[in-house]
Amino acid sequence: MDEAIASNAKQVGITIKLETKTFNFIIGNLSDPANPSNINEWATEDYGGDTDDIYPTQEGLFNTTGTSNSGDFSNAFVDAAINNSEYSPNPDAIMQELSIETTLQPGLFQPNADLVTAFSKRLGGPSNSFADSSQYQFSPEYWYFTK
Repeated sequence: MDEAIASNAKQVGITIKLETKTFNFIIGNLSDPANPSNINEWATEDYGGDTDDIYPTQEGLFNTTGTSNSGDFSNAFVDAAINNSEYSPNPDAIMQELSIETTLQPGLFQPNADLVTAFSKRLGGPSNSFADSSQYQFSPEYWYFTK
């Protein structure tokens, strides 16, 4: 996926230098809060998805105190919108949060690659209980083994 992004950027005159580092190196050396002197040493990181939750709020990722906010992003409007999307009775609160985040673009969104899963022929269950497995959502409570 990263190579595809770099290739697309090159087509419009943007050079992206891809480097591979371990997760521990990134957190220990390139995390803005952990090492502010390296703030300009990196532009983006791609070490896994943060979007596998079925509820679309970005709590934990884009709120100032979020546990996955490794880029030190902070915005009072986003914090308030995230809080509202979780606790407000307003049914439009989540759309308001996502609208603010889309405008600010605090992260580069990438689609999750489909997950290919092989199931044993001995595993049974309703076909729809297997349908979302390519999107990291499993429903083993409906499965059973056959002889």
